Amino acid sequence: MDHIHKNELAGRNTPCSIVLGADPTVGLVAVSRVAYGLDEFAVASALRRAPLTLVKGITNDIEVPAMSEIVLEGEVLCGEREPEGPFGEYTGYMSDAGPSYVIQLNALTHRRDPIFHDFLSQMPPSESSVIRGTGREVAIFKHLSRDLRMPVRDVHFLHPGGGAALLAISMTPKFKGQAMQAAWGAWSVDPSLCKYTVIVDEDIDVRSEFEVLWAMCWRTEPHRDVQIVRETPPTPLDPSTSPPDMPRAQRRDMLSSKVLVDATRKHQFPPNATPPREHLRRVDERWADYGFPAL
Repeated sequence: MDHIHKNELAGRNTPCSIVLGADPTVGLVAVSRVAYGLDEFAVASALRRAPLTLVKGITNDIEVPAMSEIVLEGEVLCGEREPEGPFGEYTGYMSDAGPSYVIQLNALTHRRDPIFHDFLSQMPPSESSVIRGTGREVAIFKHLSRDLRMPVRDVHFLHPGGGAALLAISMTPKFKGQAMQAAWGAWSVDPSLCKYTVIVDEDIDVRSEFEVLWAMCWRTEPHRDVQIVRETPPTPLDPSTSPPDMPRAQRRDMLSSKVLVDATRKHQFPPNATPPREHLRRVDERWADYGFPAL
């Protein structure tokens, strides 16, 4: 959008190419938080551990993956908008209709018998929410563990939040207040994300919704461990921030809030009421010897 905005200020159309069907790393990087100016194809090549072969278009100089299924070449017309939508979104609700950019197509190229590939976006977990959440997790984990050097084990956007609204961070706090510091670090990566942020100890698997909720139930005192931060940017397309009939211009000025749940242990806890893992493993190994039917 920055490129379109700059070109429109100069009264120019914006050349573009749309790729349908490419190496999976291309789609992952496209929705990830990559630093502005960094070559996204280089990042995709690093992820796939082999260079992406690129070719220029036939009507513009934009490079696209050579093995793309379908490539649409065109221009975003300066100042022109047309209504589009509504569409299913990662929140599990339909978005409203509204004006959007208009592309004039100049060329279409494709492989023989091309495969049309897209990402489904609807009630989470959908393809779009999972792939977006993965890219965002990497950015937040890198910021917390490398830039801020915090003792973070894992970061995960739980699926009910559509890869945007519900974040869990596992860590080993070294001092009081470090869980709050981790939350602020995550929020600084993208202030519109992480509407609910849950900090848990490193023994909790943040990719297990049950374990995260279990920690919230039994390692928190709500009056002490739950904090609300007000006047924060809203999560995009969050239907709870405003009614659907509110004008878009007014909706853009709405603010939201965030919730931090510090579900880390604040003192010594009793032992977990579960058998030792080695005992469970031995039962699994000898399951057939007990005469039980296969699970």
